[in-house]
Amino acid sequence: MSVRITGGEFRGRVLQAPTGTHVRPTGDRNRQAIFNMLNAPRWLDDLMPGTDFDLDGAVVLDGFAGTGALGVEALSRGAAYAVFFEKDRAVAGLCRNNLESLKITDRTSLYVRDSTKPGTRPADVPPATLVFLDPPYRQGLVPRALGSLAAGGWMAPGAIAVLETENTVPADELVQSLSGVRILDERAYGLTLFRFVQYCG
Repeated sequence: MSVRITGGEFRGRVLQAPTGTHVRPTGDRNRQAIFNMLNAPRWLDDLMPGTDFDLDGAVVLDGFAGTGALGVEALSRGAAYAVFFEKDRAVAGLCRNNLESLKITDRTSLYVRDSTKPGTRPADVPPATLVFLDPPYRQGLVPRALGSLAAGGWMAPGAIAVLETENTVPADELVQSLSGVRILDERAYGLTLFRFVQYCG
């Protein structure tokens, strides 16, 4: 499966992707739809009047990074910094190759680590204002990762998280174990559901 950046500085660039089915990159069209929403000037303001979220200059965390497509797309479209978590060492190597080929290693940190066990954020890494969680389906990983990242200080108060799951997962299942998290919006694309939530800290 080819993975192509859909907008911004690196538009049209193709990322290395692993063979097989154990990694499921977010499709180009779905990724473009997500970022069209994040760039819409009235979308978040209508949901959260007075919000100061802005993709331009954002600090992004791409959990379950795989190819790194979501984090790279955000950098391509104006984010300032991106943190990537990928526990599979071989896949993390491909992600690193993608970052190196685009010459953006100075704007990124890559951890060979499980997003459900991220540890404590180092002081020299800024907390994320935008988080993407796109794990393997049917393993209950989204709420575990969201809780662990919050506990480890990886998310800034007010951060927006984009959660990708199969469309059969109830909304409250994703955030029931966390206080200070509210669901803002959701969009279905085929069998995939994207939920946008805010972490209030």
